[in-house]
Amino acid sequence: MRKFTKQQVDFICYQIGEWYVQWKNQLVDYDAKTHRLGTAKEALKERFCSLEEWETLEDEYDPNVNVSKKPWETEPDLLEFVDEHTGYYCFIKRHLELKHLCGYVALNKEHKLYGKDKEDSCFDKINVHKGLSYSGELGFWSTSNNYKKLYYVLGFDCGHAGDLVPYLYNCNPLIGGSYKDIEYVTNECQKLAKQLKDLE
Repeated sequence: MRKFTKQQVDFICYQIGEWYVQWKNQLVDYDAKTHRLGTAKEALKERFCSLEEWETLEDEYDPNVNVSKKPWETEPDLLEFVDEHTGYYCFIKRHLELKHLCGYVALNKEHKLYGKDKEDSCFDKINVHKGLSYSGELGFWSTSNNYKKLYYVLGFDCGHAGDLVPYLYNCNPLIGGSYKDIEYVTNECQKLAKQLKDLE
């Protein structure tokens, strides 16, 4: 069964509200025990069937209409992988509220940068999306062993100026920027891992 889009529902509710205000005192004559429901029905049909706006509305379940989902509605909220060139653990995690992606690379305790703050001058030459925005321990559920493990990670996020942040976009689709998807963030994690490997 097909369902109306929100745009269609809003349109219908608005039109019915307008119609009701105009007709509520004219529908039934209680003294004469008569009604004008047939006339009202025809007027209502005319309002819906003759308006150009109605004809341009799309049914979201129409098989002839290509309704594509937004990437943040189909991508995973957590992705864990090992960078094949460096052996570093990488994690991509979706922000719980704003829904943009964040990328992290884990350092082992032997790495000379382990435990250092992202503001340390040793990270000045790190080139990753909008710069490092996190350093510290984070817990991730291991997809292979099904338990939570703490890692010391360096991370970046895709919620800066020029980034499309899904929550803000959903509130106002006119907000600009480009959405940084799983593929983009994966590449940035690999780029960060390579730089960290070079700094060992």
